[in-house]
Amino acid sequence: GHLPIDLQLRIHSLRFYFFSILEIEDEILYETGQLMKIYAEHPDIPIFKSLPQYKIATRKYLEEYSKEVSLSKELEELNQYYESERYEDIVKLVLGTLESNKFTPTKETSRVPDRETQID
Repeated sequence: GHLPIDLQLRIHSLRFYFFSILEIEDEILYETGQLMKIYAEHPDIPIFKSLPQYKIATRKYLEEYSKEVSLSKELEELNQYYESERYEDIVKLVLGTLESNKFTPTKETSRVPDRETQID
């Protein structure tokens, strides 16, 4: 039988943190995917104040985490390019980063108009 959803969330969270400590990238990605799937299918799932030794990886945390990972990967790449004097590649990488960081409205902002930004 299927485990209750909150239990699945806890198990995948524990596995996520465990593999983060061991730095096993494939497993981290897999657990992130599983957690994001749970959040996608159950957008209103309550995240209870988790015990310190029993953390839940929230959607926000996972998004921040993957941002950090891709940033540090980009920095590593930049360093390698710099050391081997591949300046063209540096320019390409930086331009690519600027492209991907253009402001794209997230689902939340486009769904609910913000009172403050709404023009009367």
